[in-house]
Amino acid sequence: MQADWLSVAEAHEIILGAADPLPAERRPLLDCLGHVLATGIRAPLDLPRWDNSAMDGFAARAEDVHGASETSPRELRVVDDVPAGSFPARPIGRGEASRVMTGAPVPEGADSVIRLEHTDGATGIGTPRGRVQVRSDADAGRNIRLCGEDVRTGDLVLRPGIVLRAGELGVAASLGQADLRVVRRPRVAILTSGDELVDLDEFEQVLAGHRIVSSNSYSLSAQLREAGAEVKNLGIARDDPRSVRRLLEGAR
Repeated sequence: MQADWLSVAEAHEIILGAADPLPAERRPLLDCLGHVLATGIRAPLDLPRWDNSAMDGFAARAEDVHGASETSPRELRVVDDVPAGSFPARPIGRGEASRVMTGAPVPEGADSVIRLEHTDGATGIGTPRGRVQVRSDADAGRNIRLCGEDVRTGDLVLRPGIVLRAGELGVAASLGQADLRVVRRPRVAILTSGDELVDLDEFEQVLAGHRIVSSNSYSLSAQLREAGAEVKNLGIARDDPRSVRRLLEGAR
């Protein structure tokens, strides 16, 4: 005997076929969490904005540190000091290095950042006698994040239709988006009915064995919120058409 009810897939298709997309609205960035992006976001700039250091250490040339080890270190002259938020004062040449912090721009001429742990920490930085000993060549040609490595100008970075989570909001901020166009959340009203039901403010009737709690309204409301809806609880209607009609009026 064939079942005479709809399958979940069939019901799903019917419901979605009768639903129209909700209009978009513009919201401040932090208020977009959990919303669906309505308009794609393209990058107005390259990210990173410049070649920058992935480590605290010393920007150098790979050819100057090849073969460096604890027993055979390579000594370089430290010609600049570039903390995060600053820019190099000059390029580096053969046998030279610049101290750089994580995120700081890498000077022209450098193709490596030697992490601090692979050096002696340097001496005399900021003076003509500044020197650093490189004690490992493991970082030769490494630890530089290149300009545009993550995002290129014009790239479609955030596609319409995605759910905006914490990561997407961070990306949007890095692209200068103070607000976004998102799909308005659906507004759903819940109406419960039944003479046997009470809300939590009348729990004494449950304790007395006369009524039961309208618990489904809470679990359904929670499920709707998890799905991204704005929920309004209309209350509990008695088993009377007038009571049902009065509460339905509240859905307006």
